[in-house]
Amino acid sequence: MLSGGSARVRQLDAFLHQRLKIEVQVCNPLQNIKVNPKKFDPEHLKEFAPSAAVAVGLALRKAGDR
Repeated sequence: MLSGGSARVRQLDAFLHQRLKIEVQVCNPLQNIKVNPKKFDPEHLKEFAPSAAVAVGLALRKAGDR
């Protein structure tokens, strides 16, 4: 799974797949989060999603989580 800013490097997933001979996917932590398309551009969110992995993970925590 590629996440963060480097996941936006064009064709990095294909390069790593070819080079390492393993399955490579770009992380999309927003895929199961419903958003209002009138307020947020879905294409922009899809492009930005890999950079949001840590923020989404922290947002899903509850008080007292460790």
